[in-house]
Amino acid sequence: MWDVNDLSACPVYTERWLYISNLSKCAFEDGVIERQDFLNELCDIFSDYFVRRVKNEEKLPQLRIYLLFLTQFLRHINNNLILARRLAHMIAMKLRLYKMEYDEQNNTVTKGPEAFTVLTQCSALRPIIHVLTAVLQNIVIDAPAAVIWNKFKVSTTDKLPFILSQLCGSPLDLLPCAIHELPLPSGKESERFVELLKLRTAEIVRRSQAVQDKWSFNQKEQFAFAKLVNGCLDVIGILDSTDVLEPNILPAVTTRIFNFRSENWAEEVLIRIKLMLHWAVTSEREGSHRAIIVTKVIYQQVLNQQSYMFGPFHMQDIILNYFYTEAPTYGSKYYHQEFASLVTLFIELSRFKLFVHDCFVKELIKSGELDYQRPVMEKFKCESKPPDPITSLISAQFEDLTPEEPPKPTGLISYKQEEKDEHVYLNDSMSMNDRILIQMPLRQTEEHRSEANQRALVLYGMDDARENHKAEMKKIAKEVCKIWQKKIYVQFLEGNEAPSWKQSINSQKIVEILARFRSQTYYDQMMICGWCAESFSDMIRDFILGHSLQMPTSEGLDVICGMFESAQYIYGIFELCEAVTPLLPCAEKIIRSLAADVIPGSMSGQLGYVFVAYICRHWHYFLHSDLAPTITNQLYELIERMIRAHEYPMTSWGRTIAAFVYHAKSQLKKSQLSDIKLHGARDDFRHVFNHGSSSYNGGSRYNALFFKDVFEKKLRFFSYHEYKKRLPSFGQLYNRYSFVINSFIAAKNFMRDHDRLSDLATFCGHISAQIPALADEWVAAIKALCCTSVSQHTGYGELLEHIDVNDCSTHYPIATFVMLLAGKYAFSVPRLIAELLNNAFPVIMKREQSSFVSGRYNVIGRSEYDCEPGVCLTLLILAQLSCATDEPFHR
Repeated sequence: MWDVNDLSACPVYTERWLYISNLSKCAFEDGVIERQDFLNELCDIFSDYFVRRVKNEEKLPQLRIYLLFLTQFLRHINNNLILARRLAHMIAMKLRLYKMEYDEQNNTVTKGPEAFTVLTQCSALRPIIHVLTAVLQNIVIDAPAAVIWNKFKVSTTDKLPFILSQLCGSPLDLLPCAIHELPLPSGKESERFVELLKLRTAEIVRRSQAVQDKWSFNQKEQFAFAKLVNGCLDVIGILDSTDVLEPNILPAVTTRIFNFRSENWAEEVLIRIKLMLHWAVTSEREGSHRAIIVTKVIYQQVLNQQSYMFGPFHMQDIILNYFYTEAPTYGSKYYHQEFASLVTLFIELSRFKLFVHDCFVKELIKSGELDYQRPVMEKFKCESKPPDPITSLISAQFEDLTPEEPPKPTGLISYKQEEKDEHVYLNDSMSMNDRILIQMPLRQTEEHRSEANQRALVLYGMDDARENHKAEMKKIAKEVCKIWQKKIYVQFLEGNEAPSWKQSINSQKIVEILARFRSQTYYDQMMICGWCAESFSDMIRDFILGHSLQMPTSEGLDVICGMFESAQYIYGIFELCEAVTPLLPCAEKIIRSLAADVIPGSMSGQLGYVFVAYICRHWHYFLHSDLAPTITNQLYELIERMIRAHEYPMTSWGRTIAAFVYHAKSQLKKSQLSDIKLHGARDDFRHVFNHGSSSYNGGSRYNALFFKDVFEKKLRFFSYHEYKKRLPSFGQLYNRYSFVINSFIAAKNFMRDHDRLSDLATFCGHISAQIPALADEWVAAIKALCCTSVSQHTGYGELLEHIDVNDCSTHYPIATFVMLLAGKYAFSVPRLIAELLNNAFPVIMKREQSSFVSGRYNVIGRSEYDCEPGVCLTLLILAQLSCATDEPFHR
């Protein structure tokens, strides 16, 4: 049939073809014939009868019949890479022959797409070319491995089977054009299909290049490559598995990483150090402590060998080599997150003098890359200049004409959005040397004054640009300092009067003020942080020296510590704590001398509490810093009188600080990270962790007015006189019962007013610190809210009459209030979690199981869904306790 030139002259073939084709298809599907042999024969027919240069009109009917029959088995051909490769090779060859035939007929050489565009205008060739193209594109999409390039060739001297040549190289190399440029039928999805082909082609090219790059090594290369991989795995495994709180862990890690034998020790140690640096930066690991761990390990090895040289490489050159080759680059997936980690690492490397900024700049000047006469920032002036006023005016006029995006439906919760990195010049295209000069911070100390001046000269030159920039940064710092100087502060008065808490700014306005700070470079942010920290400390000193009766509050300190975090200068928080904490006992003496009607320790307690909160966020970093023992002793001195003096009031702030000091002292001793004596005996902390009797007292009569008037006031600085007068009333069980219920009602009414919730939790924490039995009441009340079916047994069934747990709007204030209470040590968090897990979840799980077994829900009495709000509240409470935030996050 395939040999006949004219099918119309042999009608017997056309009459029998339908029967033969159906019989073959059925036999193939039923397994009557050997499938691989059958498909190989089909490919042989294509090769023997159609892949040769023929006239356009020759055997076109047979080719059409063959292609229609072949396409029925395409799915099976794609499952065999050899068959798919053969077929792709022959189709590419056939298309190539068509193009060559066209060029010969027209005595010209045309581009592939142009030739096929003309050929498809022929009604006889159009369906054939479209089918051939479709089959080849199907192979590329469904079996890309069949067209990947290989380096094999067939010898021309030996007479070998033709099939071998079809398996060499890549079938796509035979095409006269790219596969996505072959003709496609018109349609709406053609563009999307072309994009898919381009993606597949890029994958094929990448995999072909991997073959070209000789992934198949010889024996010697395999051994060297295996040693390299094993070395990398060794370093990563050591760093990942290390418990950084074990005693003398860093010298042990140093020994494990650097004590190895190798013929190429210098090259391998270079790889190991760069891998350590990358471990501290990559987004695939977490923790700010990575920077100080890696830095101290490398520094320990420098001390061990008494040299900064690792073979022929100096440590600074290794760091710069990492910056040039492995550091995060703009456009990578986690660029901003990894660059922030890189800044933290750079600060630690500079602090241990493993990287010397002065030497770096001098080398650049020596090489001619830097010149005082050609400041670096001149290259970026055009990019940072203000917009054209005419353009801005036109944009403003047409801004209202821009259609607004339709509002999206609001869900039960709104996910926390990832903060956008706004550091200027961070996304600009520049060399790594420029990026280091512009972004990387220098500590604002006398030791680095000359380096800071040198940096300013090479960046801004010797004209007014340098001073103008510094003045602009000081202007930003001045605006930030107004937050605690004029907007939020405590005004003390002489005489037996309560201090007044002044607040003339809200959180949104603070965010707006800090917006300019967040848009600066990391270096400029550190410089601004230094000025702001100095302003905060000076304000406390002025109060101590009697120059002022104003004291900054925890809000101002929270702003500064947040600024240090934004600048990635975590060590700066510890330095600020070391500088401010010794001033706080002196400030308390001044407050006592003024006979201020305020709970003793309130002022120093809330400031120390902020430091503790930020230090706990960077716990491992803090413990391995050289300031940890000193700060722990300073914080102990801050709360020593509170935990040791008889009948001295214990505040929630002081109780939390005391718990932190206890754990920090224990861990520093256990890890052998302190070289000084740590203050405080174990018995000093015996009252800090007193959380009641661990037994519920049951229900009592409820007084709806108990402390209701107090909860309506501002609670930040409560009158000490009234506090002492009301405190004895908590000796009565029904008053503790009423206090807890009224506290939750007040929290519910505050809704999403975080400031009121925080002050309420702080005040309740003060009371709980004085009345340990309240811990039982808090746990019982939370359990009643989360598990309504057992609320009567906890004695707090009456609480559900005032708080509707079915109303999801109450979940946020209650869960946030519980989280804030936990942060003030009002109750034992492990005990609360155990109670919730042992009581709330088993009830709902049993109900779901019984409903599943019965196949229906109980319609008599309590509905099966009555327990669901309690479980939702339980989950929200557990999430907030675990994540230490009131905002849900989305990953």
